[in-house]
Amino acid sequence: MEAELKDYELDRGMRSVYFLRTHRRLYLNASSLLLQKMAGLPLVPLKAKFGVARILCELYIQELFETPEEQRASAVERGREIAGIVAAWVDADAGLESFLLELPEVEPHLESQAFLTGLFASIVSKRFSWATIRTRETLIFASFLCDLGLATLPRELSRMRAKRMNAEQRQQFESHPELAYRMHQECDAKGLSENISLIVREHHE
Repeated sequence: MEAELKDYELDRGMRSVYFLRTHRRLYLNASSLLLQKMAGLPLVPLKAKFGVARILCELYIQELFETPEEQRASAVERGREIAGIVAAWVDADAGLESFLLELPEVEPHLESQAFLTGLFASIVSKRFSWATIRTRETLIFASFLCDLGLATLPRELSRMRAKRMNAEQRQQFESHPELAYRMHQECDAKGLSENISLIVREHHE
């Protein structure tokens, strides 16, 4: 496969390869397995593990936002599995905190912001003796779900910079934590924990 991609790159002069949206779930499965296998391997560069984790989480959040309402419960549950995989990686890599502190400053998009929020929060939790891997899983999972309320807003508003919003748009935008909370209450067949619901509802407080 690597040789085929290299030939494609040379033949087409392209540095990026895109896949059909219908194949995204397969890609999520592959990325989940890859991160699980890489997590405990000290010879694999941390940058490579971070890249796989980032792609996995960002694609999952895209998937969640685009999932029809009637299928959202199963999509939410999938996020719990991915959060567990990422939390296990966070626990396995002692050098992750130093790596994150050296990340160049970026202005992340919505999916990237959710991933980084969960990652930094879970790293901070490692400093508390009472926090467990379940704590980190909860923080990562909640970060996936916090902005789901934006999926109910017009796309141009959900992606708009705050300084460009008028008063009405800002009020509508700032309702997204409550919208997300209501969506979780309605769609999650297995029930979200009260901790996650609280994080979702109050993540801008």
